[in-house]
Amino acid sequence: MRFNVGIDIGGTFTDCVAVDEKGKAVSVKVPSTPPEFEVGFQNALSAISAEVGLPVSEFLDSVDHVLHGTTVATNVMVQRSGAKVGLITTKGHGDVTLIMKGHGRVAGLPTAALTHPQGTEKPSPLVPRSLIREVDERIDVAGDVVVGLDKEAVREAGKELLSAGCEAIAVCFLWSFRNQAHEHAAREELANVLPEGFPVICSSDVVPRWGEYERFMAGVLSAYLAPETDRYLTRLRDSLSALREEILVIQCSGTVVPLPEVSAAAAYLIGSGPIGGMNGSESLVSRHGITKALCTDMGGTSFDVGLIVDGRSLRTRRTVVDQFEYQVPAIDVRSIGSGGGSIISVDPLSGAMRVGPRSAGAFPGPPCYGRGGTEPTVTDANLLIGFIDPDYFLGGKLQLDVGRAEKAMAPVAEALEMSIEEAAAGAIHIVENQMAELLRTMSLEQGHDPREFTVLAYGGAASLHATSYARHLGSKEVIVPGSNVASVWSAYGIGTSDPGMILEAAVLMSEPLSAQGLLDAMNQLRDEAKTSLRGQGWNPQDASFDFMFDMKYKGQLHVIEVPIRENVSLDDEIDMDLDAILADFEARYSQKYGEGTGFRDAGFAVDTVRLGAKVPIFTPQRAASTTKLRRVEKGRREIFWPHLRERATVPVLSGPESSQAEGPAILEFPFTSVVLRDGDRLTVTDAGDAQIEIGINRARKDADA
Repeated sequence: MRFNVGIDIGGTFTDCVAVDEKGKAVSVKVPSTPPEFEVGFQNALSAISAEVGLPVSEFLDSVDHVLHGTTVATNVMVQRSGAKVGLITTKGHGDVTLIMKGHGRVAGLPTAALTHPQGTEKPSPLVPRSLIREVDERIDVAGDVVVGLDKEAVREAGKELLSAGCEAIAVCFLWSFRNQAHEHAAREELANVLPEGFPVICSSDVVPRWGEYERFMAGVLSAYLAPETDRYLTRLRDSLSALREEILVIQCSGTVVPLPEVSAAAAYLIGSGPIGGMNGSESLVSRHGITKALCTDMGGTSFDVGLIVDGRSLRTRRTVVDQFEYQVPAIDVRSIGSGGGSIISVDPLSGAMRVGPRSAGAFPGPPCYGRGGTEPTVTDANLLIGFIDPDYFLGGKLQLDVGRAEKAMAPVAEALEMSIEEAAAGAIHIVENQMAELLRTMSLEQGHDPREFTVLAYGGAASLHATSYARHLGSKEVIVPGSNVASVWSAYGIGTSDPGMILEAAVLMSEPLSAQGLLDAMNQLRDEAKTSLRGQGWNPQDASFDFMFDMKYKGQLHVIEVPIRENVSLDDEIDMDLDAILADFEARYSQKYGEGTGFRDAGFAVDTVRLGAKVPIFTPQRAASTTKLRRVEKGRREIFWPHLRERATVPVLSGPESSQAEGPAILEFPFTSVVLRDGDRLTVTDAGDAQIEIGINRARKDADA
């Protein structure tokens, strides 16, 4: 039996899934081990080997590919523990990263910061002024060399930055995305004065796109992250010498690349973990024939949300981390600190209850884990109201301590003059509203009505709350992926992802648009992808290619990504219907910004041509469920319902054995539970997915009938 293995390291748990050729998935969860996350990685492989029933060495020998989602880059940014970085840039542009954009002091901050900017500050720079060097060179907007590169100045700058203790250097020149010659020449000169293997990152290699500040920051971030990322991945690879194949790492773009390719553009690793869930969700919606889905992932630390429209994950051109705005073609996933480990507290000024964003993490974790945590968390609240069975957490592998949860919640309850149950229910009510608000905001910002979306619920805790926030949104249906993979869905999505890449070409073309010029750019990207795929060890003939344009009305800054062609092979000729493309752009523009907001008279422009390449390496069908239509009751449990603020005894069903249920009820699976509220109806599909029709919509349907 051959396996693909997906491993997703989160802030609390490390999830691991092994999928065989027939589509059967086996999963485990083990505690994450910060800061030595590779230990948790090894523990996960040991646990999955035991679950499969093989010794570790024998199991690893049967593994074709190990695919990994890592939080190392995100953690470096949170802790501000990256490398000491030097920056070499075009003379006269040394202040680009320091000045930022006009909104830099509030980028990525809550709405309150936008209304009170006087209380905000710019983040401390990743590269201080003392480590920025300017050199003579200039390339213009057309890509022509105006001033040649001063190579001696580059070498001197490299020596000075090395002497100043820099551990990495970013090279960011003006208009380099139109002509990379000067950035690459600078890297060659620096190699003559820097130690072998010293990280030198060229901004045009990270993201060849217009936007001086955002491109510079992408280069600086990659340099800032490269040393620690490289050290972690090297330790990881050295500890797994028994693996026959190279480890593959998922990036925020949704692509999977071999480990040696990662550190050259380490900014792509920020937020990469949840992307596995989006990849898995694209397959799930295809299987169910769903066109619109709200993907919700609730783990121990955060609640992550993404949108799928017309079967494709929505992307974003710009990302913000620690108030730094940078460009990478990322899948748009937004997060809030509303996970199972999010801490419940009382605001000392307002006296109101707060949930998150602080998290108890893996250690000490929630108080009910018995590892030393003292502040109450969402997991403790779920335990106290009865959503979680203390004897069946992680399938009974972790006994939860109700007494410790009560002791931790008591100060919150006393401050609010509530009972412990009422305080726990209040915390759940708050966190579910936070989730619903994030989902509502994200969908409306993209021009979509959340009532038209199916909610996908995965991660260890999402299915406890999904039928509640789906009600808040007015959504009609919730789907929880197959019982044994729902809580480890990101790991499953990572393990079943295909290797590939995202390539871009900045064309900066405005009307009259040249169909031939656009075709030339598309074919050139396909040729580049062919070379890169072969260099990574894949057969380009097996690849499929998707093409997208970043389009806008001439004179505007904001762009819309427009899909052009999908599933093109290496040798396919590409045809182009410009009229249809422009019509599609206008429809998408109206969808996002509102009917009548378009301005055709301004003309059209194409900023970027983008290619997505994928090579299928493992595409199993989900194993069909053999469960007959039945309802297997394990017992009954008293629940304190947050929305009713009253107790009720409900049936507790065996999730793996039940395929039909009506709420109120709880279905227990080894790594998660599904909470059905009054009127909800659950049916398990042949593929093992739980489809839940929300009760309020059923009532409306019955009334209409």
